[in-house]
Amino acid sequence: MAFSRKDYTRWLLLGRGGEASIYKAWQTSVGRPVAIRVMDASSRAKAESEVRLLAGLRHQGLATLLDYGYEHNRYYLVQDLVRGVAPERMVPMHPVLAVESLRSLSTTLAYLHSQGIAHNDLHPDNCMLTSPGHVVLVDFGMAGKLGQAALPGQGHNRYTSPEHAQGQPIVPASDVFACGCLLYYFLTGNHLIADSGNIKADEILLSLATKEGQRELNSRWLSLPYPLLRVLDGCLRFQAANRFADMEELDENLEIALQELNRSLEPNAHAQLIAAGHTAIRNAYCQQEQKTLATAFHSALRAQNWKLCEYLVADMASMGAAPDHVRRYQKSMSDRKSLITKIRWFSLALLAIILALITWQVVRTQSPATDSLERLEASMLEAARDPSQTDSRLASRKTDIWRLVSIPEQYSFEQFWVNGFQQPIENGVLRLRPGHYHVVGLIQSSSEKMHGRLDIPANGPVSWHWN
Repeated sequence: MAFSRKDYTRWLLLGRGGEASIYKAWQTSVGRPVAIRVMDASSRAKAESEVRLLAGLRHQGLATLLDYGYEHNRYYLVQDLVRGVAPERMVPMHPVLAVESLRSLSTTLAYLHSQGIAHNDLHPDNCMLTSPGHVVLVDFGMAGKLGQAALPGQGHNRYTSPEHAQGQPIVPASDVFACGCLLYYFLTGNHLIADSGNIKADEILLSLATKEGQRELNSRWLSLPYPLLRVLDGCLRFQAANRFADMEELDENLEIALQELNRSLEPNAHAQLIAAGHTAIRNAYCQQEQKTLATAFHSALRAQNWKLCEYLVADMASMGAAPDHVRRYQKSMSDRKSLITKIRWFSLALLAIILALITWQVVRTQSPATDSLERLEASMLEAARDPSQTDSRLASRKTDIWRLVSIPEQYSFEQFWVNGFQQPIENGVLRLRPGHYHVVGLIQSSSEKMHGRLDIPANGPVSWHWN
């Protein structure tokens, strides 16, 4: 498989775990939604192990691996998007639905065991309920070969089997123990083995080796329906040899318990339970999706990603969001686009004004004022023609900026250059700043040019030096 992030668009963050971030994305080449797990850089070995295990697995209870890759020092695992909810959204369950859910899970685990694989890390966060009585496994980070010794400390200590906690070889009955803990969670919404005061969960687990510890654990489920007590007792023995041997035996006992539970139900009650379960899961999933889409919408709105905003609003409508909510999101997008457009036009107008002011200032500093100083310029022009009429007051205000220089009358120039730049000649007068200039004049009705130097002091007469 060749992973390419360019093939996946519209990334939405669904959640973050201890070692990975889960995203919902759209695979453009196939046109389908997928789930992408981006593993942390420190989880490379775990990701490689999971890829090797999942590559050849196909089962309705597994999130199928579609693609994977390694980019930017991280693994990306692309899987089927499971349209379901975490068990914590549905607990406590009716005993019938709890048993059917565990039967679905045991069927999936039986398939894994037939492939020589033990899950090793069953807990509620790794399961998704897609319909009443149907569970899909979505994480295989701790899965390994049956018969291999487990590494102590790995896995969820509330659902870890005793032999796993002790680093002993993993057997099918190891996953059976976790199934017993999950059944208790489905029924009550509480963890069977959990930290209690100063006593840690792993200490409680190892205490099952004693009769007192086993008796104390058994007392926790005595209030549950009687048909389930036999199942819990067969799952939660300390010694693996004393538990149900495999998933097939667990499933047989679950089926017996389910038959006994159904006999206690009223006619049509089972169908009503299934219908109510479908409704509850669908509502929980829609609420979860709408919350995710709303969060993503506001992020896309801030990023001015209008195309993604449109996709998200359409998804909200398809998920059953109230029409008023959809219209509110559409109005938010429209108002934000209008505001951004106004800000851009205002910015462009402001920039144009600033450029105009800068241009005006540059022109103003390079040429004399043409409004209030026009009379001053006329007076200086007259003074240049008749030095005796020089107004000392005007000269003191202007000569430090510009000098009006009369070209000698004996020369009649058609064109005139100062320091290589052609200068306009107005009535035989040049307008220059004080300094030293190289001048060239083209004599009228002739191609002859005269070269020379012009010295303009800040005050006093100018000096012409012709070559």
